[in-house]
Amino acid sequence: MVARIVHDLDRTLHEKSRLAIATALSEHEKLTFIQLRELLSMTDGNLCIHVRTLERSGYLEKKKRTKNGKAFTECWLSDQGKSALLGYVNQMEQLINTVKSRG
Repeated sequence: MVARIVHDLDRTLHEKSRLAIATALSEHEKLTFIQLRELLSMTDGNLCIHVRTLERSGYLEKKKRTKNGKAFTECWLSDQGKSALLGYVNQMEQLINTVKSRG
């Protein structure tokens, strides 16, 4: 049973940087790229790669905006991303509970 739970974990979210991004976005309605970078202490390049992966999976949406003549990118979890994160957390809870019950 434990092996099945681990096998079924969402590989996109299981990577720690992507899980950190998704978790941060679940706490905030929207975050700018710069806010994410600073909050997670990631480099621009690393964050960009993981944001792109989450976007391609349909878990994250982003939009470029301007304010006072300055361009910035806002990111947020899509409904699919929120559902996937909740499913991932539920799977991890199931895994933890299974392991704990075996002592």
